[in-house]
Amino acid sequence: MTRTSKVGLVALVAAVLGIFISGCSNKTTPTEPKESNEPQVLLSVSNPEVRNVIEVQDRQTENLMQDPEVVGTATGINSAGKLAILVFLKSDKQLDAMPHTLDGIPVEPHVTGEFRAYATSSDMPHENRYSRPISLGVFGVSRSQSDHSGYCSGGGTLGCLVQWNGTQFILSNSHVFWPDNRSSASSPYMSLVGDPISQPGYLYPNCQTDPRNYVARLVRFTTVLPTSRANVDCAIAEVIPGQVRTDGFIVDIGRVSRNPIQPAIGMKVKKSGSRTGLTRSSIFGIHGTVDVKYEIEPNGPGYTRRYTNQVMIWGWKPLIPIPGRPMPQRFAARGDSGSLVVQDVTLNPRPVALFFAGTGLVLCGNPIQEVLDFLGVTMVGVGSVPTD
Repeated sequence: MTRTSKVGLVALVAAVLGIFISGCSNKTTPTEPKESNEPQVLLSVSNPEVRNVIEVQDRQTENLMQDPEVVGTATGINSAGKLAILVFLKSDKQLDAMPHTLDGIPVEPHVTGEFRAYATSSDMPHENRYSRPISLGVFGVSRSQSDHSGYCSGGGTLGCLVQWNGTQFILSNSHVFWPDNRSSASSPYMSLVGDPISQPGYLYPNCQTDPRNYVARLVRFTTVLPTSRANVDCAIAEVIPGQVRTDGFIVDIGRVSRNPIQPAIGMKVKKSGSRTGLTRSSIFGIHGTVDVKYEIEPNGPGYTRRYTNQVMIWGWKPLIPIPGRPMPQRFAARGDSGSLVVQDVTLNPRPVALFFAGTGLVLCGNPIQEVLDFLGVTMVGVGSVPTD
């Protein structure tokens, strides 16, 4: 039996979630997850066995990614339920050439396609103009991301609320608030500090020129240009008083905890985004190294940036189509960039990651603590100052 996509992501999720996979055809089919009363086993970097795999992954990633077909690696669980190095491939060209082990650690390749930034969209459930003060998890766009015909054609999700020294800011991705991936350094259309952030955005008349739509102003961002050394894709915009709820409420999620939590393999998560609304999934890989493509125009030419220590999330809810039941749900799509990924719990979930890119099958986010540390801010939410 060759190493085809049937030992890919579906099998991986089966191992993590306890889904039973049947058959040995070229296309394995996941069955509905079975309920279990057993406690969920989470594997974070604090686990010595996980750290051992991460060390091998770090030693081998540069060599693996010299192959142009390899777009990323991570530490996760393989189809046999063992800790392994996961390798993400553009296509199946090199699938059978991937090593079975590296330094004694199992290797499991997955054909995922390229990772791409997930801004710009249409047909979004959270794109309407919300009454002021707005909740978060809704669509927003910087004034500069317009198509110069009276509409806003770019943007993404206004993810969550953060603060510094008593001032509140909306947190999202840099490629949502500052479209330097669409413009040269001399472009007159490039967003600058002070640029207004509008809610709503896409195809809403005069969204970028009507001050009544402004909810915040850009104050800090990472660049996502190839020359950037930042390992996060994030930006903050200072809230205009009265335009945003001060408690950090997120549509369909509610108030979140102020205390981030360390991502772990197997952790169940959810997010509220402007394109797909409230969705749920699980983390299947941590410490991911990924090459992310930023497009100058949607589906057009662009460039690639490499990120390390990323949170890897399963992109589709692992259910097969069943008559009379909803179709499998994707976790995120274009326009969801900037969404806050949190624990999948009902009350005051703890923040996990800031979503920014994916392939459809596999999605990735910056660990939220790394984002907060980079910006020098803390979460707005329930609870005391973060302690872990």
